[in-house]
Amino acid sequence: MLRHYSKKFYEEDKQTPLNYITKKPFEVNPFDFNPDSYIAPVKEKKANGIFPETGWNQVYIDPKTGSTVYDVNVSLSPIGARTNFGLDEGLQRHFILAGDSQVFGTGVNDGEVVTNLLNEKYYSFNTYNLGHPTWSPASTYLFFDPTIKFNFKDFMPEKTGIMVYMMFPYLSWRDSHYPTTLYLNSGLNAHYVRKETDLILKGSFKDASDIWSIVKKMSAFYDKDQFLEQAIMPAAYLYSKKRMHQEAFENSAFILAKMRNRYLELFPGSAFYVAICDKLGEDEYDLLKGELNYQEIQVVDLRNEQVCNSTRQYSYPELNFNPEGHRELMRVLENYILNPNREFLGF
Repeated sequence: MLRHYSKKFYEEDKQTPLNYITKKPFEVNPFDFNPDSYIAPVKEKKANGIFPETGWNQVYIDPKTGSTVYDVNVSLSPIGARTNFGLDEGLQRHFILAGDSQVFGTGVNDGEVVTNLLNEKYYSFNTYNLGHPTWSPASTYLFFDPTIKFNFKDFMPEKTGIMVYMMFPYLSWRDSHYPTTLYLNSGLNAHYVRKETDLILKGSFKDASDIWSIVKKMSAFYDKDQFLEQAIMPAAYLYSKKRMHQEAFENSAFILAKMRNRYLELFPGSAFYVAICDKLGEDEYDLLKGELNYQEIQVVDLRNEQVCNSTRQYSYPELNFNPEGHRELMRVLENYILNPNREFLGF
């Protein structure tokens, strides 16, 4: 039996796992243990989904100095992302910014988040935050997965717009579910398996406190062959960084393409971009861009912008954007995407 030592992440068999987006029971339980997994003989409980909190007070204390780096209030939108201020009814266009904690705004107050700064400045379109700590493209794709039965237009009613996914290459490790990456991110990721041209939701790794718990949980979700391929074999990639990058980027690009297709299906006439925000070497960048280009995803290269280079001016010690970083990120997005004189759609 698997147990977590500080938080419960398993529910009794008699309980029905909930879809954490709609808060309604899953018609088919995607959190079941795989009957052909390594731990199938000890199938006593089922892993439940992740549930967004209603809000919290977020504090970070520098472990070296003991001083408080930030102490902020955080509130969430109905879908578990950051609250969107200043939305105007009746507008026809939207701007969606998706990603992980950098987009969510870990360490900054609600009004200082880049998406709310944009809402305060612009009145011709509504800006929505679709970021969340520890998420990756696979986690964001939950909102676009047609099997989830989540009506995105109830949350974003505008007819058309622009969606930008802020891509930091480390998010690919989360998509590929490398055990070390899941450990560093508390395992809070959606788990999709690629099957030919489809993505199949298998569940989520929730609140695991140590790497061995995560490895055990992975062995429950995967069948034996998949577990060896997805959990054990990636360790060998450490001796071939190019192979590791290639396979991880290919996986994330496939997920992002599915997200793009579904977004454009829901909002015809819109535009979808992936903005690469990291100081990557040319080889890594070429691999990532090559996979995105193969999926015909339009790429916005932000690598040379200081805000994307983890500079102390724009980031906290744990590398999330600080308030100045969010202001600079807004300027960069305006310059590259929202400016109607740019090559992109523009508002």
